[in-house]
Amino acid sequence: MAFADLFSQAQLEFAVGGAQNLLQLADNKSAPTNDLASAYCQAFIAEVKRAAAGEVYSILQVKFNPVDPTVPAADFVQQNAVVIGAYWAWQKSTGGVLKENPFENARERASANLEKAAEGIRALGTDMEPSQQLDAHQVDMGGRPASSSAGNPWTRKKWGGFC
Repeated sequence: MAFADLFSQAQLEFAVGGAQNLLQLADNKSAPTNDLASAYCQAFIAEVKRAAAGEVYSILQVKFNPVDPTVPAADFVQQNAVVIGAYWAWQKSTGGVLKENPFENARERASANLEKAAEGIRALGTDMEPSQQLDAHQVDMGGRPASSSAGNPWTRKKWGGFC
């Protein structure tokens, strides 16, 4: 599944301390290109973006779409996503070899921020419902408890074509 880009290459460069630092992380260690625009570096950056997006979306689940224009918290999500991206840039540059990742603590804080937003503990800065929340309201079954078997049960047929 293709995820929407949550941050740009320029934001990732800022997050890791500049373009030169990103080049150090991204460039082919066995055959350096010394060019962030090289196919190898761009593939690395795309992989970092996918890893960060996968992590961010797994935290947010279906609570809201961070690129939904009705959610003004996109900047909040983006800033936390780019921190997670910096973590993945470092992690992937080492080839999985255990080295201390300087972004580990920042990643934990960013993940905690996103988890709080997903749980509704942090405000998303909107009075509007995100578009995927529209039409997702609770149906009143006439005041009858859901466990009640008395009376007329609700069925699709009895909804009068609402389904």
